[in-house]
Amino acid sequence: MRLNTMATREERQFLYSLMVMGGSALAIADQYDTIGDAVEIYQNREMIELNNLGFVGRPLSQDLSSANSSRWVGQLPDGDYVVGLFNREEDTITSGIDFFKELGIKEGAAENVRDLWQHQDLGEMCGKYTTSLAPHSCKILRIRPKGIIRYQAEFASPKGGVTINMANE
Repeated sequence: MRLNTMATREERQFLYSLMVMGGSALAIADQYDTIGDAVEIYQNREMIELNNLGFVGRPLSQDLSSANSSRWVGQLPDGDYVVGLFNREEDTITSGIDFFKELGIKEGAAENVRDLWQHQDLGEMCGKYTTSLAPHSCKILRIRPKGIIRYQAEFASPKGGVTINMANE
């Protein structure tokens, strides 16, 4: 990636987000003397965490003429969903995600929705999330379903599955 070739901050976030949502390697090709304010984008710890977890999302449609090809979803090992809403258009659009219909979250109830670029918890939500997106901008959300039971695995391997360390009784 050479974020310094993008015209705006929004376009830089768009490219970086698309690379993370697609599960791509994050290779920085900017130089120290050309990186400018893109360094902040490269150092977004929440986006880097998704990449480190091996996260890979997918568009809701493979048809590039469909608006759903600009909405990406995936799920993390802990059960949280990651949603990427992208505006490829030259005009402002309204985009969103339905928690029940499109993510399958029981009763459409989210314990928390977090904006990964703003580093801000948006709180509990029910039903859906919608937002206005400026041209060439995006929104990356981490959605924690309400009432999900989470289990902490110690380690996993392709051969032996998950092994949980239990204290001797």
